[in-house]
Amino acid sequence: MVTMSLSVGIVEISRTPMLDSQDVASVGASCSYISRSAGESIYVDPVNGSDDWDGTWSCPKATLSDALNESSANDEIVLYSGRYHENVTVDGKDNLLIRAANGARVVFDGTQSIADDMGVTWSTADSDGIQEVTLPVDGWQLFLAYDEQVPARWPNAQFSDESVFNRSYWAEGTLTGSNNAYTIGWLTDAGPETGVHTGLNETVNATGLDPEGAIAVMNLGSFRSNSREITDWNSANGT
Repeated sequence: MVTMSLSVGIVEISRTPMLDSQDVASVGASCSYISRSAGESIYVDPVNGSDDWDGTWSCPKATLSDALNESSANDEIVLYSGRYHENVTVDGKDNLLIRAANGARVVFDGTQSIADDMGVTWSTADSDGIQEVTLPVDGWQLFLAYDEQVPARWPNAQFSDESVFNRSYWAEGTLTGSNNAYTIGWLTDAGPETGVHTGLNETVNATGLDPEGAIAVMNLGSFRSNSREITDWNSANGT
């Protein structure tokens, strides 16, 4: 069984200084001739390293992937500060330790840049401040400056201030008593509710929004949530 221990910025390492560009510049020309002895730690620096080097503290590798290729069971891989955007597999290397260097800020980043990685560009903002972009792949999360964004929604709410968990920022719907509404998927906009929706004081109609084609996320009975496309909207009765 493979044991992979990850300790970022916690385990101290006293024998190696933090690497910077000047350290690499001072030895970079000689790195082709510097080799790592068996059993010594393998160092990785995504900013200043090179996978052509052997992975010593002064001549680190650039990727965790290459360090893993060179590693064996019971080895130690030490990561310097930076973003690691890699898909790696650890197999057949028991007790391999992967950790951060002392004081290093190591980030494993699973995001892709819309502009740099996907090569597409956002449109110019329209009069409502809305920008659009067509992605070459399906996306399920969006980050702006590494903060996860909330899909456009009404009522608006955010994770940053926890308003998304506040009932005052959720619309309220009711089931009509006619036409067997529950079984055919009818839900009526209940509008403001005293003592519940203190932060929401308008109905869908009052917003001027046309919800047809939007996705309704409905929590029914407090224990069941459904997300369905709104296929029809009757503004006369809010159904």
